[in-house]
Amino acid sequence: MLKYNLPLMALLMSVPTLHAANLDQLTIAAGQTYQASGDLKLNQLIMEDGATLLAPVGIKEWRIEVKQAWLKGTSFINAYGQSGTGGETSPDQFGKPDEFSKLGKTAKCETGHPGNAGSAGASGLVGITIHATLGIEQFSHLQINSSGGNGGAGGAGSNGGKGGKAKGCNAGDGGNGGLGGQGGNGGQGGDVTFRYWLTGNDVSVPVTNYGEGLIIMTNGGIGGTGGQGGIGGKGGRGKFEKRSTNITVTRDPGTAGITGVTGADGSTGSNGKFRIVTVPAQF
Repeated sequence: MLKYNLPLMALLMSVPTLHAANLDQLTIAAGQTYQASGDLKLNQLIMEDGATLLAPVGIKEWRIEVKQAWLKGTSFINAYGQSGTGGETSPDQFGKPDEFSKLGKTAKCETGHPGNAGSAGASGLVGITIHATLGIEQFSHLQINSSGGNGGAGGAGSNGGKGGKAKGCNAGDGGNGGLGGQGGNGGQGGDVTFRYWLTGNDVSVPVTNYGEGLIIMTNGGIGGTGGQGGIGGKGGRGKFEKRSTNITVTRDPGTAGITGVTGADGSTGSNGKFRIVTVPAQF
């Protein structure tokens, strides 16, 4: 029996959940997606073209046991790790105000505020380890994906504040840009064990990297890119000042701040392992 509930993740808002322990038969219609809430033990599984079976949320290992499976057209079993969220970008700095400056502007002659660093991206989650044991009645193309999630991109650093203008002194330098946040690391790929035996006539399970057959993906997630450093603030404006003695004094402009360093990229997760084993009928 299928039960439906509200999913825990926005990504799965329209995906029915299978509260599956021992089901007699499960049919996933063409183009439909279902999410299991636990291990599956079935007498019959029918996956039509474009059908997708999702692993439960928040588990490390998942077992699928099927006495007879009809895998029609192209079907998918997905247990990949979720990608990490991106780091936040800090708002720009406009300088440090004091009682002599307008709100948000650097005081005269002073150096602009440095930009804030962007936050780091979150690491991708680990792919789920799958133990699948199936009797194959019909087979066309099955893709099993237990790859790790990609790391989130680092947040950009904010820009430095502009230097204060000259008045009775040289103008202030611009503030340095903030550092970019580090990218999140990719999640480790999960391990997949696919055990099967043939129950149908003239059926085979070719293993391939593309096209028709069985494809298993256990790649580690890609590391997130580091955030861009913030732009250095402009130097304050210089001026010529005339003293009471009629001598003109040059007040030099400030120097622009340095652009912040780009954050380091996250590392790629390690690949999981997979194996495909033919076995005698198990159930």
